[in-house]
Amino acid sequence: MSVDPIGDDIDQALARCTAVNDRDDQVLQTITQNLITDPPPQAFVPDNPADNDLTGSISPDNLASLWQAAETAVEKGDYRQAVGIYASLARASTRLLGPEHPDTLAVRNSLAWWRGEAGDVEGAAAGFAELLPVVERVLGPEHPRTLAVRNNLARWRLR
Repeated sequence: MSVDPIGDDIDQALARCTAVNDRDDQVLQTITQNLITDPPPQAFVPDNPADNDLTGSISPDNLASLWQAAETAVEKGDYRQAVGIYASLARASTRLLGPEHPDTLAVRNSLAWWRGEAGDVEGAAAGFAELLPVVERVLGPEHPRTLAVRNNLARWRLR
């Protein structure tokens, strides 16, 4: 039986990486819980304001953390939770950055998309229909993001 120092080093490095990833996941969960005191509703009604509007507790400093929480919900396949987080993020981004800020437009795009993926096809189409004139005005009718919004609108209208 021989000792493989390189293999042992790799095993130790992998163990350290696993521990760091576990801690990162715990930190993200803590941030999410701190930002969202109540979980989003399991079902939603299009154009119905959220029961717990979180926009008052969100600052420019934690918009990125809230975005990451929404992306984490998407990665876990919890599209309804992602929609709730994106809805709060869209309201906060509009209030803090302005309705035509590129980040606000990106959040609105994600909100519309994940509404559709969560089963609200009409809500997705409506979200893209509301977003399209804004991105056309702000970015121009031939901008790649405008074309993507136009494509997404057509996609959700056809479903």
